[in-house]
Amino acid sequence: MTRENAWALLTEYNKDHFHLQHALTVESVMRWFANELGYADEADKWAIVGLLHDLDFEQYPDQHCIKEEEIMRSAGVEEELVSRLPPGAEGRAPTQHVPNAAYQFAGEQTYAVQFHPEVFHTEEG
Repeated sequence: MTRENAWALLTEYNKDHFHLQHALTVESVMRWFANELGYADEADKWAIVGLLHDLDFEQYPDQHCIKEEEIMRSAGVEEELVSRLPPGAEGRAPTQHVPNAAYQFAGEQTYAVQFHPEVFHTEEG
C-alpha cells in the first residue's frame, strides 16, 4: 500500500482534525523509530502502520480494533500491515479482539502494551 492510498483510506473513515493529526503524528514517530532502530529499509511500511493504526476509531469506537482489520482487509491492505508485530517481537497477551495487545522483544526485557483509557468494555478500561 502506498502512503497516498493509506491517506485516502484514513480520510474515508476519519474527518475530525484531532484524529487526522494524531495519525500524522504516529506516522512520523513510527518512521523515526524505524530509522533509529536500524529498520530504515522498512520505514515507509512502519509509517503506514502508524498512519492507519486507529483507522476505525472515529466511526466505530465501540468496535475499535475489530472493524479496523475488516476495513483494511476489504481495502486490500497487505496482511503484514494489518497484523504484523515489529521485527524481533513475540506476542505475549492476545485478547479476543486484539491478537497482539502486548508483546516482548525476543531476548530483551523490553515490552510494549496497547492501552486505551477511553475503552469501557471492562471495569478496568
